[in-house]
Amino acid sequence: HLIFAILAIVFGSIYAVLLPPLQAPDEFAHFYRAYSVSEGYLVAPDNISVPRAVALLSAKFRFDSEKQTPFQARDLLTALADPLDLNDRVNVRAEAMNIYVFIPYLPGAAGIALGRALHLSALALLYWTRFSNLAVFVALVLLAFRLLPDFRPALLGLALMPTSLHQAASASWDGFCYASAFLLAAYILRLTFDNAQGPLRPVGY
Repeated sequence: HLIFAILAIVFGSIYAVLLPPLQAPDEFAHFYRAYSVSEGYLVAPDNISVPRAVALLSAKFRFDSEKQTPFQARDLLTALADPLDLNDRVNVRAEAMNIYVFIPYLPGAAGIALGRALHLSALALLYWTRFSNLAVFVALVLLAFRLLPDFRPALLGLALMPTSLHQAASASWDGFCYASAFLLAAYILRLTFDNAQGPLRPVGY
């Protein structure tokens, strides 16, 4: 678990910083949903109200832009300095994210709420979302390690896969779902193989 924690934090942080903004799969839509949850909207409508600066990020950092012209460091520095006017708002499409339960968005929403209290820019809020999601991913997988009676090398390999860390260090809810699946599997394996628990038996038959 210690090896996992160190490697996940190091390489996850690298992903969070070096992955260009909104270039993870559907990251812009997940970011909108997390922003909405941060304002208390647990059930999202078809259209989500966000500050204009947040909506403009998807235009500045289009998902297909990297194929044409790679982003430059100056682009990021400029966007990080852009002010965030919380009163200047626009509606954006939820892009099907409104059908998902709000719980996986809570880590990112907490990061956004804290960043908003610190008067950070829209792009800075995105990075706070990424790091918040990464922190919760690491915490849940560490809990899975604690529950596992065995098979820890398998969990280590799965949790450190590039796909796992890539999504865990994005604004997507995928990292939360991966970690939750690892945690559930660890709990089931503990019930099944841990002698201290006793054998599993049907109840009520």
